[in-house]
Amino acid sequence: MRLSVVRHGETDWNKEHRMMGQLDIGLNANGIAQATAVAARLAGEHYDVIVSSDLQRAVDTARAIANEHRDAVFVMDPHFRERNIGIFQGLTRTQTAAEYPELIKAVQEDPWNAKIPQAETRMEMAARVREGLQDLRRQYGGKSVLLVTHGGVFQRLTEYLNEIGCACELDRKFANTCVFVLDCSGDIPVIVEDCDASHLDGAQTADSGHFQI
Repeated sequence: MRLSVVRHGETDWNKEHRMMGQLDIGLNANGIAQATAVAARLAGEHYDVIVSSDLQRAVDTARAIANEHRDAVFVMDPHFRERNIGIFQGLTRTQTAAEYPELIKAVQEDPWNAKIPQAETRMEMAARVREGLQDLRRQYGGKSVLLVTHGGVFQRLTEYLNEIGCACELDRKFANTCVFVLDCSGDIPVIVEDCDASHLDGAQTADSGHFQI
């Protein structure tokens, strides 16, 4: 399987550095332009399947790409949603630090297991994403798959790849509509293209590096 992964286009909440989590925020005008740009960049590629998170910002980005690939099967898969961060959703990092200092301290001390009220833990999200990746390999082995998803999923994917022997930078940036390509034909995936957003041609993106809780 060849797996291409694209982050969704920009939203107003990206511009405000506000945590969306699983709140269903759509693309802004710049995000729509970014989705159009990445669709044009990928128009010459072949995809058998286009898989999208079922959150609107990802779906709208994926639909723009799918318009250039009419023969590809289009699937929405909740495995690849952003993390549900409960009571932090809708807040900026500054607001969470001011309103929930003890909870932020607990998250910093145990980021994988600390429980934010009404949220899934980072560990729970990682298990969800890995299950989705395993499903993709089972269903689409030997095919070319495009996945449109979120910054948090990029982070879980990076961690997973390092664990199975495919070395990649843990602190690299995941700009809106960046393109990440993996050759998954062997036991250990090989990075073909690493989080490139050159199709934006120097255009500003408010969120050039997704931050996580």
